Parts: sequence; structure tokens; C-alpha cells
Amino acid sequence: MRTRRRGGGGEEEEEEEEGRQAREKEKKERAREKYKNDKCKKRYAVTLNRPPGHHCDGQRIHGYCYINNVAASIDRVCKVMDTKMKILVLDVDVHHGDGTQKLFYSNPNVLTISFHQFDGTFFPCTGERKEYGPSRGHAAYGTNINIPLHPGATDYDLLYALRNVVWPIVDEFQPEIAYYAVGTDGVDGDRACPDTKLSPLIYGQVCYELMSRCSKIVVTTEGGYTTSFLADGMNSVMQALTGSHNVNIFPSSFAQAWIRPETKNAVECTRSDLKKIYRFPDLVYDNTGYEDWKQPQTSASHVHTFMHQIHPRTHFCVCLCVISRRENKQETRGGGGGGGEKKKKELHKTGKY
Repeated sequence: MRTRRRGGGGEEEEEEEEGRQAREKEKKERAREKYKNDKCKKRYAVTLNRPPGHHCDGQRIHGYCYINNVAASIDRVCKVMDTKMKILVLDVDVHHGDGTQKLFYSNPNVLTISFHQFDGTFFPCTGERKEYGPSRGHAAYGTNINIPLHPGATDYDLLYALRNVVWPIVDEFQPEIAYYAVGTDGVDGDRACPDTKLSPLIYGQVCYELMSRCSKIVVTTEGGYTTSFLADGMNSVMQALTGSHNVNIFPSSFAQAWIRPETKNAVECTRSDLKKIYRFPDLVYDNTGYEDWKQPQTSASHVHTFMHQIHPRTHFCVCLCVISRRENKQETRGGGGGGGEKKKKELHKTGKY
């Protein structure tokens, strides 16, 4: 407690500081009261961030990320609302959100989940499956989940892990606010040269399924080097948030034959590792009558037409201004000719591209 200084302007400054603190406290109380009354109401927010932020760990600039936008927002929300508020960060991007993981690795109130390509060499070379938390005895153990996507992984690999690992954990964690970080650089054909084969439609499907698990969602943009894919991906997310059921185009269950062996193994191992912390239901799949079926085509080449056909009146045109030398140059640093694409992949894996 401060003692008031007599004489001069010291006493006035002291009173002014006390008044400011009282107003700040009252503002926080009003915000908390409003949140309690609003707790069950659905609230959604969308931010188009450029540059992205999930590689920034608060201490260094990394992977084109200068500010970790999600972490900065969470910090503010916790200070205003409640420091023990349960928060989910769901990051779907071809690159691991290493900065976000580092910032919340020891925080048991923030559940961080990352879908990303991982083979030990792909940038940023982090995000191993077994990184569940500081230690088994730590309160935050089990609140960091990494889902590695191996080369050739499709929308169905992501959905299989989402429904058999991620949603059971989210349902038990019961987040009050969810941050959905959308990075479309995992789409087949993106300039990031991913080995994954995702389509822009998967981002809307994930959002659609997330909405039934959390009433307050903040959507942010992470990676994505091809603006048409970023626009289509965000368009799919926006349609989900506005209640269009046309984004729910994937079957509720499908054959395990559609899933890569690496994905099935990752799902089984993660469930086994965390079975003492979370209650996992039986695996969701349906092999009956599907074994001989060909996996449905949802590649990026089919998406643009589909996005305009599903519901023309609710089609959102997301216009982004992206400052990127790669977007404006026809030739990449890899040079022309047949070796350009191979060189570009090598550079991107090492983080130099």
C-alpha cells in the first residue's frame, strides 16, 4: 500500500493513480459479469492476420512471424477475464506452431493442438507426437497434442485423427474459448510445396465440428502462400460460422483403408499414451461396404467450382493483400527448368526459402 506524499503534486498524483486503478478494476468486473451472462451464447470472431504468428515464441522472430497473434490475444483475455480460463488453440498448418507450443507448454489451462507435416527435417523440425507436456507429473502434461501428418496425408487422415484423438480430448477439457488457427499451406499445390494433400474444404469441416464443442471461437490466419487457396479455405470457414450446412460434406465415418498406416499408428499410440488422462471412446470408422470404394476426390483442383456451386448466395469473397516476393515472381529462387521445384522443396524444409 502506498503512502501519500505531502506537499507539491505528490498527493494529487497518488489520488490520480488510485482512481485509475479503481476504474481498471471496475472495467474488469464488468467484463467478467458480461462474460458470465453471455457464457452460453455463441460468439465468433475472424481476423485476417498478415504476417502470421505461430512460430514466434515471444523472444525471437522466426519463420516470418514477428508477433504471436494468438498468444497476445490469450494474454489479454486472461488478464481481463480470468487467469484460469480454459482455452483451446487448434492449429492446422503444414508447419508446426513451435512458438505457440513453447509459450503454453507449461500452462495447464491452455490446450494446444497442432496438425502439421513432420518427418524430422521439414521446417521447423519440431512437433514430435510425444511432446505432451513438461513431464508426466506436471499439471500441464497432456495439454499439448501434436498430430504429425506424413507425406501423402489427405483430408481423411486429418479427420480420422481429429475424431479419434482431438475431439475426445477437447470434449473432456471443455474450453471456454477456442482459437482456430487456419494455415492453408497444407493444401495440395500450395507454394509452400507441402507433401500433404489437403483441400481447402477441410478447414470448413473442422470449424463446423468445432462449433458444437465451443460457443466462442476466434479464427485467425496462419500460413498460406497461394492466395486462391487461402481465400477458398477461409470461405469454407466463414460458411461454417454463418450456419451453412453445405460445408459438412465429409462422411461421419469411413473405411480405415482410406487412412495412411502412419496416421493410424499415430492415433493408436497417442490414445494409448494418454489413456490415464483422457477417456477415449471406441475408434470411429466404418469398414462395412467401403473396402473396395475409391477414396472421394477432394483435391484443390475440384474445389473452386464446388465453392461457387454449394450456395452462391452465401459465397464469401475473401480479398487479401499479401506482401510476398514469391507471390509476385514467376520464377522462384530455385530457378527455372526441371530442378526448380526440387530445389524449392529443399530450401523450404530447411527454412531458408
